[in-house]
Amino acid sequence: MKRKIVALWVISCLAVSNAKAQFNTVSDNACRYKVKKVEEKFLPPANNQVDSITANLPLQETESVDGKQKQWTSSYPSITYPLKSINVTSPYGYRRDPFTGKLSWHNGLDLRAKNEPAYAMMDGIVEKVGYDNRSGNYVTLKHGNYHVSYCHLSSVIVGKGERVFSGTIVGVTGNTGRSTGCHLHLTCKKDGESFNPTILLNLIEKSFALSALSMRK
Repeated sequence: MKRKIVALWVISCLAVSNAKAQFNTVSDNACRYKVKKVEEKFLPPANNQVDSITANLPLQETESVDGKQKQWTSSYPSITYPLKSINVTSPYGYRRDPFTGKLSWHNGLDLRAKNEPAYAMMDGIVEKVGYDNRSGNYVTLKHGNYHVSYCHLSSVIVGKGERVFSGTIVGVTGNTGRSTGCHLHLTCKKDGESFNPTILLNLIEKSFALSALSMRK
């Protein structure tokens, strides 16, 4: 009888000990990380295409488009596109930064291009050739009061001070600098202030259309 009582007492002690061990294990493995509630911030959707020359432009810019066209075509009768084909991948204006995901100002126009020639759109002078962490290899052309920069190039073909003409190859597109993939970043400035490069692309398109009409007559 005494043996049975002792056996039962041992079993009960082991059960209690085991329970304490399980309890302590659970306690030690309790979640040590606090889960913070993240507030969702809704940002304006990125505009993936430019529908007109008035996109993301100040009112004074849109009002002077016709004047720019007349001035441009009269000053530069020979003009061409910067690439063989134009496909906008990121517009001028506010967009989501591809690195941070935050809304930020994009001071140029991104065009799809992979290791292909980039052309001078008009006659001009090579004002700058260089490299920086943001633009990568770049070329800046001076056309009177206008400056056009070609950025993220894999290689530069022209030199500073060199005279270029409409259609001159200034470099080869690439993925240098702060870039997520091969493309051409085009920046345009007039009197030191940036403006939407889409204006120039539309002026070139209109000029081609006018030339085609004049040839038919």
